[in-house]
Amino acid sequence: MLQMMRCFRYALVFAPVILGFGSGCRTLSPHVADHALAESLVAQDMVPRELNKAVLSDYVIEPPDILVIEGIHLAPRPGYIMRTSDVISIRAQETVAQSPYRLRKGDVVGIDAFETIGDLLRPGDTVAVRVRGTPPIAPISGPTVIEPDGTINLDAIRFEVADPAGIQEPWGGMWYGSVSVAGQTPPEGAATIKKHLKQFIEDPVVSIFLLRKAPPRGISSAFVVESDGTVNLDSPLGVQPDLPAGRIGWNGRIRFGALTLAGFTRDEASEAIAKHIQDALPEPHVMVSVLRMARPQQISGAFQIEPEGIVNLDAPLNIQADPFAGTGQILPGEEPVLNVVTRYGAVPVAGWTKQEAEQKIAEHLQLLLPEPQVSVSILRMSGLQQIAGQHLVAPDGTVTLGTFGSVSVVGKTLAEAKRAIEHHLSYMLERPEVAVDVFAYNSMVYYVVYQGAGTGDTVYRLPITGNDTVLDAIAGIGGLQFVSSQNIWVARPTPHADQLLILPVDWAAVSSHGQAATNYQLMPGDRVFIAEDKWVALDTSLAKLMAPFERVMGFSILGVNTVSRFSGNVLQGGGLRGFFGGGGL
Repeated sequence: MLQMMRCFRYALVFAPVILGFGSGCRTLSPHVADHALAESLVAQDMVPRELNKAVLSDYVIEPPDILVIEGIHLAPRPGYIMRTSDVISIRAQETVAQSPYRLRKGDVVGIDAFETIGDLLRPGDTVAVRVRGTPPIAPISGPTVIEPDGTINLDAIRFEVADPAGIQEPWGGMWYGSVSVAGQTPPEGAATIKKHLKQFIEDPVVSIFLLRKAPPRGISSAFVVESDGTVNLDSPLGVQPDLPAGRIGWNGRIRFGALTLAGFTRDEASEAIAKHIQDALPEPHVMVSVLRMARPQQISGAFQIEPEGIVNLDAPLNIQADPFAGTGQILPGEEPVLNVVTRYGAVPVAGWTKQEAEQKIAEHLQLLLPEPQVSVSILRMSGLQQIAGQHLVAPDGTVTLGTFGSVSVVGKTLAEAKRAIEHHLSYMLERPEVAVDVFAYNSMVYYVVYQGAGTGDTVYRLPITGNDTVLDAIAGIGGLQFVSSQNIWVARPTPHADQLLILPVDWAAVSSHGQAATNYQLMPGDRVFIAEDKWVALDTSLAKLMAPFERVMGFSILGVNTVSRFSGNVLQGGGLRGFFGGGGL
């Protein structure tokens, strides 16, 4: 035991020497370097610093930077085969013939059709009828109007005369009735009436004189070509039919019905109308004019090729033509609208070129649109979604563009990377143009190294912003630690392995005096080294050196106490003099 105590005393004597050798140059001399290069550069004012910063050179792309690529002009080359999920633009429009123009659905036409006015009696004519030979008490003489059904009512112009005795007697209780004279000359009408009156009078003499011709009957209004291609002659714009077809009302209005005019020229339409109404209007004169042409039916919009390889021409189309409607009451100031909804169906286009798709769509639509003119263009290729967006530079220095392959961008500036990507895409696209930018500058960094005073160094990796100084670097990690000293320098890499560039930093001048002389601007790859505090390092070394001896001595003392307590006459006060359990001096 005495020998162990003696060894402990020797350890206390030689501890400083042992600590000196144990800590080595790290503690006694924190850094040994040739400062000649740094002093030369500082003397020539060639080191950027606060208030005298330099602009960094063009950024060079390195892994693991993140690039942002945007497509400015990405059009497929001629002969591109359309694929599923491509978005294409389709414009299809019917061909409108101008010479000669043919009527189309939705056109507004003006129709003027009138019967031929001749010498024949017509409904509405005003005539004077005189009959000699009638009984004096019931003569027939006076003007009358030919009824809408073409008859003359003889009883309407018969009047009764009082006899000398002042007693009126009807003509035997008989009525002369009505006689049809429409379509006859006045002499022929008189003969017809005479023949009729022979039932009542033995030898009547009848005369008819035309006093005033009735206005010609006919049609003069605007009509719309309905969605089924017909024109309803009984329903001009703003007027609703009120009579059954083929009937004549009390006001003389005739129902003409409807006929198909779509696809006819104006001359053909005039002939068709004349033939259609000739039973109601004898020898009609018809003239047809186009008041307003309907806008051509068309398909226009963007369509996505569905997984089945088809485009649905009915979605998202919502076609509403602007022609006037041929039915319904049109209020003043309103324009009627004819809702023409056509279902165009779907067409397979996947696997076709643009020209082939135009031909197939035109063949599909020709039954619905006369001579359709079709134009197809590609708005967005499905593969373009893999070009635009954020791209991580891989460890091999490439960025992946999906189905378009990979492009090497390592060691290139942004302008060089842009040209490389465009050149790579030009094999598949027509004169591609992209924009390239850096989303995350992950490759250009600087380091802050904390010397840990014997407990291990701490290294921080911080990105370069182009405006960083030593003060920014230390502020970015929360300032100096309790183990740090104010001995700080910047170690800058040089092209030569045997050459060091050390830039010392006067921390007190930078932090408390605001001097910018040593607040250097940091460059990519710089190391900001913060040396340890010497006394903290010495304390740590002492603790590391003494810890094994403290543990051995503590274990020895515990062992001695244990043995002394349980050996000899411990309970009677026995034991060695001067130790635990011993008595006396």
